[in-house]
Amino acid sequence: MTLEFDHVNCIYDAETNQPVKALSDVSLTIGGGEFIGLIGHTGSGKSTLMQHANGLLKPTGGRILADGTDIWSRDYDRRSLRARVGLVFQYPEHQLFETDVLTDVCFGPKNLGKSAKDAEALAKEALEQVGIDKSQFALSPFELSGGQKRRVAIAGVLSMQPEILILDEPTAGLDPRGRKEILSLVKRLHREKGITVVLVSHSMEDVARFADRILVMDHGALLLNESPASIFSRRETLQQIGLNIPETLLLLDELRRAGLGTDDPAMPLTPEDTAEVILSWLQ
Repeated sequence: MTLEFDHVNCIYDAETNQPVKALSDVSLTIGGGEFIGLIGHTGSGKSTLMQHANGLLKPTGGRILADGTDIWSRDYDRRSLRARVGLVFQYPEHQLFETDVLTDVCFGPKNLGKSAKDAEALAKEALEQVGIDKSQFALSPFELSGGQKRRVAIAGVLSMQPEILILDEPTAGLDPRGRKEILSLVKRLHREKGITVVLVSHSMEDVARFADRILVMDHGALLLNESPASIFSRRETLQQIGLNIPETLLLLDELRRAGLGTDDPAMPLTPEDTAEVILSWLQ
């Protein structure tokens, strides 16, 4: 599935004397099994952009196309779009509401018209994909740890079998172990299921490690749309909009200034690659 934003604008409170322009002439394409990082300072338009992706918000101007069809055309089925484009909000565990885990994850497929039997089968498959044991299916979601709740919430979206999975700060509020588990889970789903992933994050380290392409938002506009290496080579540009490069690159900069290393055109974006560079300097 391919989503295309074609000169999309969004103005909140457009009919009032204090309109707020949340998106400004945004054009981009999402699809093809990519893993995309979406970054920007608070208020840059990241969440607004993603809520347009499955029709939760209607653009003030421009078009959003799903496989070439305008999702706001008269006969388009946006209900099915919301199954194909799954959106996991920040702190999704706050949306858990059923009496037990399995029933909660069944809600999405049932809402799409699946039979109780089919919905349960999809829910069980999704829970297994996110690593929730069968012994936990009958538990109240509120008996689970923070990381487990997050997994159940993600399973609720996966049970609708999305082709594009959008995650808005999926590791917010989790401890380091929980962060690692959730990000490893998302990467595995992308790799094994071929799901297109859009990771909305404030963590430069996370998008550097996982994304194939990074979108940078600033004041509602798409500022950059490039590879991680290209994005993080623009340190001054990022700093001007309140962002920075990953800590691994900052560490290498410090070591170079201390005379340990040399300038290198290669840009290690993961801790493992950074360690290899440092070891090569020490040899």
